[in-house]
Amino acid sequence: MVGYTTKPGNYRDFLTVRVNGNGDTLWVRTKNGAGSGNDEALLVRVDANNNVYVAGFADGGNTQDDIYVLKYDINGTLLWDTTWNNSSA
Repeated sequence: MVGYTTKPGNYRDFLTVRVNGNGDTLWVRTKNGAGSGNDEALLVRVDANNNVYVAGFADGGNTQDDIYVLKYDINGTLLWDTTWNNSSA
């Protein structure tokens, strides 16, 4: 499951929750985008090795809403994250 969580100042961060087949929570991760503004995870996919890919947008400050992608391993360890700047800003 993905979405966002609200932090002090009413800013949002990426929220990723991994659950098992019974709906029990395995792990929860939040991630603040580079601009420290409003970020929201919109899409999640799992590959054949159970790595979790999360995509959405992050407020990049001067570049506004950038595409933000994260990759976690099966245990919720962040393997990498990347941002593509919004070229329309």
